[in-house]
Amino acid sequence: MRSRVLTTIAAVITLVAASASTAAAAEPRVAKALWNCVASVDDPHQSHTNAQRVNVHADFKSCTRSMPEFQIDLWLYQDGVEVARDEVSGLNKRKARVVANMAPQENVWFAYQAAAEFSISEGSEIFVLRLESRTRQVCIGDNCPPQPDPDSGRLAATRR
Repeated sequence: MRSRVLTTIAAVITLVAASASTAAAAEPRVAKALWNCVASVDDPHQSHTNAQRVNVHADFKSCTRSMPEFQIDLWLYQDGVEVARDEVSGLNKRKARVVANMAPQENVWFAYQAAAEFSISEGSEIFVLRLESRTRQVCIGDNCPPQPDPDSGRLAATRR
């Protein structure tokens, strides 16, 4: 289900190696503290705990050191419109998770996408990373019609 491995790897390198800078022409600076956290956002999917909801997770995990201060903001979009948002923040943790979910109209296919912004603060420096999921078609219900093929406009085969 979590197929963002290559993006996640790139996210780790970006988060650890570069910090946000307010100067327009400034080069990214190497972070003084390395947490080696994995930042990930999965693709929107039918909830495994409540089959009537679509949800998405964003995680900080596998940190080698506690994050002094962190925040994760997560947005879920349905057909390009924000339908759910959640956030989590804390101090001195090695992992964190936030979940955004919603109950959609049943038996209708919708295109879902998620975006997450991860930040770690230490002193006056803030390290920020933004990840986006792939767009994923999801239909919740027992009578979903065949899934539309976004490339051809024809109906695609579906698995049940």
